Amino acid sequence: ISSVNVILWVRQLGKTKLELSTRIRYAIFILDCYNYCREIYGVLKNYNPNLIVTFCDVHPNDYFVVNLYNQKQIPTATLQHAMFSYNDYAFANAFSESKYFLGIDDYSKMQYELSRGNADNFVTVGAMKYIGVNLHSDYEIRNTGYIGVVLSGINFMSENEYLLDYSKRLAIQKGKKLLIRFHPSIKIENLKNILDKNNFEIDSSTNFEEFARKADYYLVGTTNCFGDLISDGAIAFRLVLNNDRYEGINDFHFSSYDELVFLTEYQMQKDFGLKFQNVRKYVCAKGNIFANYRNFFEMFQN
Repeated sequence: ISSVNVILWVRQLGKTKLELSTRIRYAIFILDCYNYCREIYGVLKNYNPNLIVTFCDVHPNDYFVVNLYNQKQIPTATLQHAMFSYNDYAFANAFSESKYFLGIDDYSKMQYELSRGNADNFVTVGAMKYIGVNLHSDYEIRNTGYIGVVLSGINFMSENEYLLDYSKRLAIQKGKKLLIRFHPSIKIENLKNILDKNNFEIDSSTNFEEFARKADYYLVGTTNCFGDLISDGAIAFRLVLNNDRYEGINDFHFSSYDELVFLTEYQMQKDFGLKFQNVRKYVCAKGNIFANYRNFFEMFQN
């Protein structure tokens, strides 16, 4: 592709009524995707692959690759990237072009079907990061003196502020300390006016599984960490203000401080274990995750 093609793309994008600078930026971006795809094809053409697996096929680079190999009638699959609810990031489900969608759990499959009308190509294999990890089949009652808090990204600062406000009040009421895990896009300076420096610690765990074993229970917002915590046998409650990324799972969520207090006290009730298992069956893959992936890939061996 030459610079002439880029100029033609810029002209074609004129129908969108976008500013010229934006059209040029888009055209150059498309060129970058094309070059990425060409490089991938140049490497793989000597190997005659039976299956192409991408990280996330609604990411532009991967989208190009998937469409190329779809045209060549070579099977394609994509990994599920984060948690996509029907009313949240439904485009990641609706516009997936891969022949197979390697999903995390039954909840994801349900949301995938809502986005597309069917889930015929959805294969429940589990989160790849849990291969070789011994996941807990039940929850643990702990007395560490900590309440874990998982902050969402920089685009959810209003939600983070509510979450921290409720967390601080709860910590005082329960006589506990906060253990906060920051999203990579957030720095402590973003929240210095909210945090009480005398009653929190910043989590220093080297991995999320370690963090998931440090607190009595965890409070989260708009994040797929809710499912990760449940998978690790931790008790987790999610704040829902507007969009619920786990819409359809009716337990373990709160929208006010009073609801949060009720949840923390409800864990002593007899049916709490049943509610935990009802949540777990939606957000945890069934069976051995390594075997799930192996069985899928073995379908394409010569």
